[in-house]
Amino acid sequence: MCLGNRAESSSHYINSQLRALYENAVKCTENHGTGFKPSESAVEYSTCLYEFYGPGKHSRAARRDLPFFATFGCPRIEFVCNHEVILFLDIQEGHLNLDFNKKHEHLEMIDKCTIAFRITFSTHPIVIDKIQCPTIGNAANYTMILHVLDMSSAIFVPEHSDVPEIASIPDERGYSTKESKLTGLTHYLTKFYLPTLKRAGHHVLYSLPDFDNLASTTAHTDYSVISKRTLSTDALFGVRVEEVNTFLRGLWLQAAAFIDEYGLSADTVSKSLLAELHTPLMNGPDDMNLHLHFGPLYVQPLCKREVVLYLDIQDIYVHMGGFHVKASHILTDCKIAFIIDIIFEEIDDGSTRRIKLDLSTARYCEHLSVFSEQVDVNIKRTLIHHITTYYLSVLDTSETNIIFHRNNRIHVDIFAGDGSGSEYEDDDDCLYECTCKDETACGHSGIRWGVLYQRLITHTHTHDFDFVNSLTQGSINAHFRELWNLGCRRLIVGGKKLKTWESSEIEMETCLADFSFVHPEHGDEIFFSSSFAPPKVQLVCKEGSYSVIFYLHLNQGYLKTLGTGKALQPGSQEHPFAGWRLAFEVDLRLIESTDEAVPNTIRNPAKFNLNLSTVPGLLDGKDYRNIRARREALIYYIQTCYFPVFKRAHHHVLYTIPILDKAGSDLYRFTSLDFQIVPFNHGHGHLYFEGLHGRHRAIFDRNSVVIVGMTDGRTLHTYGLPRDINWVGGVGSEVPLGTVCFSRRMFLEAKLLTMFEHVNRKTTIVPMFLGVDNGEWILKLTTWDKHEIKAQEKCKWREVAAGEDSLDFEWKNKEEWSYVHEGDSDHDHNDHYTLSCTTRNVLSIPTRRQDTSVINFKGSMTLGLSYVGKSKDWSAKMSATWSANIILISIGSGLQVNLSPSHIVPHFTSPPFTNVSDQGHEHGHATLEKAFYHLKNQFPASIDFAPLVGALKDGLEGAWAGAHVSAHELCMRRPVFTRRGDLLLELAVRVPHTGGMVINVNGGSAARGALGAKRRFLGLTGGVVGINGHLNGHADGHANGDGTSQII
Repeated sequence: MCLGNRAESSSHYINSQLRALYENAVKCTENHGTGFKPSESAVEYSTCLYEFYGPGKHSRAARRDLPFFATFGCPRIEFVCNHEVILFLDIQEGHLNLDFNKKHEHLEMIDKCTIAFRITFSTHPIVIDKIQCPTIGNAANYTMILHVLDMSSAIFVPEHSDVPEIASIPDERGYSTKESKLTGLTHYLTKFYLPTLKRAGHHVLYSLPDFDNLASTTAHTDYSVISKRTLSTDALFGVRVEEVNTFLRGLWLQAAAFIDEYGLSADTVSKSLLAELHTPLMNGPDDMNLHLHFGPLYVQPLCKREVVLYLDIQDIYVHMGGFHVKASHILTDCKIAFIIDIIFEEIDDGSTRRIKLDLSTARYCEHLSVFSEQVDVNIKRTLIHHITTYYLSVLDTSETNIIFHRNNRIHVDIFAGDGSGSEYEDDDDCLYECTCKDETACGHSGIRWGVLYQRLITHTHTHDFDFVNSLTQGSINAHFRELWNLGCRRLIVGGKKLKTWESSEIEMETCLADFSFVHPEHGDEIFFSSSFAPPKVQLVCKEGSYSVIFYLHLNQGYLKTLGTGKALQPGSQEHPFAGWRLAFEVDLRLIESTDEAVPNTIRNPAKFNLNLSTVPGLLDGKDYRNIRARREALIYYIQTCYFPVFKRAHHHVLYTIPILDKAGSDLYRFTSLDFQIVPFNHGHGHLYFEGLHGRHRAIFDRNSVVIVGMTDGRTLHTYGLPRDINWVGGVGSEVPLGTVCFSRRMFLEAKLLTMFEHVNRKTTIVPMFLGVDNGEWILKLTTWDKHEIKAQEKCKWREVAAGEDSLDFEWKNKEEWSYVHEGDSDHDHNDHYTLSCTTRNVLSIPTRRQDTSVINFKGSMTLGLSYVGKSKDWSAKMSATWSANIILISIGSGLQVNLSPSHIVPHFTSPPFTNVSDQGHEHGHATLEKAFYHLKNQFPASIDFAPLVGALKDGLEGAWAGAHVSAHELCMRRPVFTRRGDLLLELAVRVPHTGGMVINVNGGSAARGALGAKRRFLGLTGGVVGINGHLNGHADGHANGDGTSQII
């Protein structure tokens, strides 16, 4: 007590203070007590440790007139840790009234009970410096330690209270129970008695003084180490202790899995030490080596800031002379306890919360540790020293000191149902769909879907890529659900006698719904069997991520554990399970293949993540050897037996993307590809969530795999898309499967405007004026594309100021001829002849969301003639006007491209003369008729839009094979041009049109090439594709031949 930790001495010293103060209160009551509530505060404060008069209406109220009165025994405290105490109040006798409005005959009597309160305290060292007095001590300054109890933090602790008999009234009269009396008693104590103790100064207690230099030499005070009491603290910084220990079990199981896969090695101690430690003894005999088998770490809170960390060591092997020598000592079932402070951290703008052990504060706790009685004292001492100096330091440096980690952007509350219900039946936020477009005027709470869609139009752009194809997480999981439904239907058709393993074809058809593993050497004995709910994919959206969390939902089944070397054990016990959800960390990769086969190569296995999994029963029990065996068998059957079948069925291939030769004839010639994972930002500051189910599902179902690429052999950029751009719209639970976005350069400029130049060339009239012969105008009109010189030039559209909901373009051409004749003869006159042609075509492209999008064309060509001469002035204009609409209609089978009107005929007008003199009409009539004839002869009788509409039909109608999936065809719909000029289209499941006409399911050129010789696959790699998995290298660059790509 005098050396080392002085906590017990300090505790005794503090309780002695309370005992002395209590005895003073008893003596004061004997001298000054009257049986009435004290009127002077000094008397109340001096006697309150012995007797207390509760609140009353009269200052001199008698005991029976008060709703509460009690006499007390000596109070005492016990230190739980360095931050909390338990205050024990021994009530000798008294009464209380459960209802202030009742009269005193309703008093409840109290007799002989102990009430315990948990109270936090703070420690305040008071340093007395600049006073050096040899009569006090040798120190340069003197320290007094004050412990201040925070009475307002008092919490009733029923497990440490003793309340055998609260009521003494013979007849309960049916109006109160023991629980209500206990609630009333704790109410009076916390609201009235404890505040009185504080006002009396009894909340300030002195620890052992230090009037010498003990604190800097041999003495310290640590109450946590001496604590014998445990409190029911169920949370640490708002995190349930159960969650913390489950997290630690997951870390232990991952370490055990690493050892089972790779064994023990000095280079991988940080990855395995939570399950096993194989190491020479630090600072011990040179020939002593330890091999320790651990169970999971677990913590027991002392308070909100300190925990007991238990190292559960199941087996300890002590080898003298090396590990090759038989163990000289074997210990089993030991527990080593440490008292450790914990640290709470919030990172990533508060989205990530974690709890860490401050291992620099670790103190070995003898009385909480457990060793077998026959343990050698020297070995015990050596083991504790080794764990304290070596094991804890490795925990600290390997970041295994994190005992809880949660990213609030990631929601792992997997839906408990079997997947047959509504996809959004658990989502409240989706029920209200705010479509307001103006954020400042919107008064709704929650997600402003209308504002987000407006941002999609105003801010989204393809950057420097030619096209962007986004595919949402929701579409991936809908795809898996559809394949799972097909498997379920196949099982129903096969009936109960169906043995899926007898046919490779049936096994592949049904593996998403049901799977059983048998081995040819053991007949029909089943070693693993399970039914499944649909698998699900959760995109990991952190920056630079190319991975997903792949969830397998095992509805019900059983497995048999494995023997040495993962050998099957025929006839062994079946271990049933139900409602297991297994999470695997899996990479997405873009793989190129020159045929229909996918390369059978594996690099990194899928990593089982227990913290994201739900496996009730797997971690139950204290036999951690059996837990490891069940885990090993589970992962073996899934990765080695199930995933190869999953792969052979091509379920690991998420999408197939066509790669076409740059010399091909298709409208969209994808020649190089890359991809990234982009989150859906639902607010300012890059706010996004990850998960599968819950109130934010409509948000994280919009997280997307975004495929970017180039056409026509253009170089693929190495940098990706900005992460603050959304690629999908929709409102609430209306989550699109994805989008296709063609860049302004690729579609609007290189395709649309270029094709529409054809209209400009046909409708632009170029005049030629060769003069006047005997009063007759010699003029010639021709179109731009027939002109000898102009035909070689382009008729480029020019963008004009954009409208509120449109992009507007204009083609304008004006040519004017002027002929002047002057002469002095009788037959000559001073004449001025003018001829002009003005062509103006206008193209308006909508930039607003609608199921039917209308691209509007308008054109006019004006021919003007004028003459100024002696008494014969005249002028006139004639024109040709036309208009057309290209209508993009969204239907179940995709887009329909229509032309309205179907036959575009220009309207010609020849208005009367203007500014005509008396003789002008007669003089110009013949010239005007001739000019009008030339205009109608040269201007197209009908404007041919067929090539333009045909090209758009080929590119946009029918199935979209830019991202092919196996379960269904995709199509494009709801086209909208962004404010930057990119064409954005939603992807949807194509419903074939059945109106009595045959539709080519390959659509147009957008669907061609899917069966070519080269393809790329985008999908799941690693263990998900089994032992013979697929290449997981990141593919980009150019394709040199027709074919497709797939994502796996």
